[in-house]
Amino acid sequence: PKPPVTFELITPKGGENLCRGEKFAITWNGSEAYEQVSVMIRGPRTTSLIGDFPITWNETKTLYAGEVVWEVGYAGGEYANQKEYSIPDGPLYKAYIEAKGPNQATKAIESSPFAITTCEG
Repeated sequence: PKPPVTFELITPKGGENLCRGEKFAITWNGSEAYEQVSVMIRGPRTTSLIGDFPITWNETKTLYAGEVVWEVGYAGGEYANQKEYSIPDGPLYKAYIEAKGPNQATKAIESSPFAITTCEG
C-alpha cells in the first residue's frame, strides 16, 4: 500500500516572541506525494516569501522532513529569487507553507500567530 499523504507544520507553534535578526527553524513533515514547498511569513496585510525548497530540505537528511533556518524579521533573498527585505515588527505573523506535488492538489498549512520584535541586548 502507498504511504499516507501527510503534511504538517511542526514549528513555529504560535505564541512565540521572536527577536529580529535571530535564527529560528521553521520545520515541517511531509510525504512522498509532495516535491516542493514554498515557505512564507504572513502578516496582517502582507505575505512575504522566505523561499522555495524541496520537501526534504534539511541538514539531517530525515526523509520527508524539512527545515528552513529563518533570519527573523527578513524575507526575500537567495531562495526567494529576490532582494532581501525587512518585515516590520508586529504581533500577528504566521508561518505559511504550501506543498506541491505532481499528482496532488496544493496543500497549505499555517501556524498560530507569533510576534516579531526588536529585542535589546
